[in-house]
Amino acid sequence: MSRFAAVAFDLDDTLCRHDGDVDALYRRAFERAGVEPFGEPDELWAVLDGPPDPDDRVGYLGTGFARLAAQHDRDVDPLALAAAFEAVADGSQVAYLPAATDALAAAAAVGPVGVLTNGPEHRQRAKVEALGLGDRVDAVVYAGDLPRRKPHAEPFERMAVALSVEPSEMLYVGNSLGHDVAGAHNAGLRSAWLRADPDDAPAPYRPDYVCDSLAEVAALLSDGTGSETDEPDAGTNGDRGDAVDPGIDAGGKEPVSDAVRARALAATRPGAIPVRVERLNRGNRKRTEVVRFETADPVVVQYAEALEATGTEAALLAAIDARTEVPVPRPLGEGVVDGTGWMVTPLIEGRDLHAAFVDLSPRERRGVAGAFGRYLAALHEAFRFADCGRVTADRETGDEATDAVAAEWRGASLSVRDPTATAAWVREFGERHAARLPAEFDDLRERLREALRGPIETDGEPRLFPWDFRPGNALVADGAVAAVLDWEAPLAAPRGVSVAKAEHLVVDWYVPRDETEPLRRAFRGGYESVAPLPPVPRAHRAAAVASAVVDSVGVVTNPRYPPVDRDAAVAFHREALRRALDEGAE
Repeated sequence: MSRFAAVAFDLDDTLCRHDGDVDALYRRAFERAGVEPFGEPDELWAVLDGPPDPDDRVGYLGTGFARLAAQHDRDVDPLALAAAFEAVADGSQVAYLPAATDALAAAAAVGPVGVLTNGPEHRQRAKVEALGLGDRVDAVVYAGDLPRRKPHAEPFERMAVALSVEPSEMLYVGNSLGHDVAGAHNAGLRSAWLRADPDDAPAPYRPDYVCDSLAEVAALLSDGTGSETDEPDAGTNGDRGDAVDPGIDAGGKEPVSDAVRARALAATRPGAIPVRVERLNRGNRKRTEVVRFETADPVVVQYAEALEATGTEAALLAAIDARTEVPVPRPLGEGVVDGTGWMVTPLIEGRDLHAAFVDLSPRERRGVAGAFGRYLAALHEAFRFADCGRVTADRETGDEATDAVAAEWRGASLSVRDPTATAAWVREFGERHAARLPAEFDDLRERLREALRGPIETDGEPRLFPWDFRPGNALVADGAVAAVLDWEAPLAAPRGVSVAKAEHLVVDWYVPRDETEPLRRAFRGGYESVAPLPPVPRAHRAAAVASAVVDSVGVVTNPRYPPVDRDAAVAFHREALRRALDEGAE
């Protein structure tokens, strides 16, 4: 049984490449523009910024010609050169890359096949016709003619509709991490990255498969082989579903035994017949699946090696559901089987807010920011502790499945393990994250430690600190937050740390600095609609910002959406930490 119901391919540099005489094309462009030639085609390609802009290809090429002219000390009209280049280009001069037809044939044996290209139809149709793709594929989607192009979800969703399958049933093959892999992730497709150089690494993206040739893609489709990635989660990716056969775990974590899944489902969906299991890429420490049934409502099943993790998260979710209006998936059951902890919750429909945030209207973004502020205040009011530290559920979990009894979870006591006084906790928390900062932060590391060595202010009794409280762990529907997910490893901490980190991840993460103030007012206003906003001392804010620089495995996290590269991410984090350290400094 194939793990895919349909396959779609990118076009340029995935299935085909230009096959004409590039040197001759380059010279004809200069001849048409009436300009003495300078430079070489390879020099032009080297100064272009990423893939072409389908809406302004002349402007895209013109930028390259302007840079090339400056390098050769030539005074020319770069846009005229670019227009001449476009005029003499022949889109039909393309050829299949090696093994492309084998990959297409293997895809056709799986199910319907599509091509999704970021270019508009008037430019790309000549390539499609020259390659004879009309006889090889079932549908072509030209994203250049849509309101949104890759990496937005819309083109991939159009492709799924055209092939009459669910996005989670598709595999998308492409050569671009930022457009193909990121876009497939956003729409819930599995992705195979066709990399140009075996030494290239996919981080911070997480393609499901890495293939060094289309022959490897054909093999993947024919017999299920292929290099599945085990890259660390860079903290920027949202949840998405990957369709797999029941009993098969397609991720980098150890497979879940049938016995564990069966016991979890027997306790929460007794008698229901599972027909599909879909893996979700959610976090570094646990495995998450969606299980769908013939007639029963679908569920999410989470598994953890740390036996107390699922029990604590289930108890916390039930308590949040009972004490607050924060939208969370209420647990249906949890337990331990064969040394693996499990928890089952209902599946809540919605779009990954991490990917959707930038597509929301300004009003909807303010609404989301206000909701996060309101939810955080509600959590602070509902969960108070005597000391800081790791929060756990004080309830024994045996080696049997635990039925979903709400009273048991509400009665479970949430307490702090290894309690620590507030000032000492803030210092330890901040120092731990200062030590994890990469070398690019050496000059700020000492400033952070200096702030932590000074007096640490407290703001009353510690409250619940959901340390990963961010859009990347939330779903949105109809422009509003539908659910907040992922409550593992909760902490008790001073409110200032919690407010500073949530504000950083909600307000500063996605939009340019000059667009943050409306979101900041909305977040703080949301908090103040429930409780007074606590003071956020310098040490609290600096420690909170530092804790967001790298993920749990030490990889620099990538702000914005689509996520920026590592250099831009480092610059973002440095500026955020510098501002936090400057705040209140004498």
